[in-house]
Amino acid sequence: MMVVLVKFVDMELGEIPCKEEKTMKLKETFNSFLETETEGKYFESSTVTYRRKLEVFCEYLIVIGNLSDNNWEDILRGMNEKKFADSAIYYIENYNIQFYSTLDNYFSVIYSYFRYIRDFLGISNNTIDSEEKLKSLKKLIHAKTKDYNLITKKQKSPISDDVYN
Repeated sequence: MMVVLVKFVDMELGEIPCKEEKTMKLKETFNSFLETETEGKYFESSTVTYRRKLEVFCEYLIVIGNLSDNNWEDILRGMNEKKFADSAIYYIENYNIQFYSTLDNYFSVIYSYFRYIRDFLGISNNTIDSEEKLKSLKKLIHAKTKDYNLITKKQKSPISDDVYN
């Protein structure tokens, strides 16, 4: 199945891909989420990382979930352990992910986003809101990604000049 993604550009926050204009509401929640993540010395690099992970997640929802402005809230509420794990497989297979730390980072961003939409928009998700289901999700992800032989040693980011200023 081929999906054509059109990128809408927010001059301050960058690009979040969306299919036609059918996912503008989800894009708006991504942008408002990114605006809240402004704390810390590493904000700029974190924003780039967060944005990229959200792009991949949005892409997964479009390709697999037929996401639109009419169903985005229901799709986010209905994400269960299997769907989150499938999004991990989608990320690994489509973006040649080699490090487990990259996958951990992906889920950290997705988890933070789901906490944001719960706290600020009242959109809850039973998997994210349950410690038991989160543990089950981690086990499922580990089991599903085992065959990909992801590298477990830490990936190092380049040091920027800002660290020394």
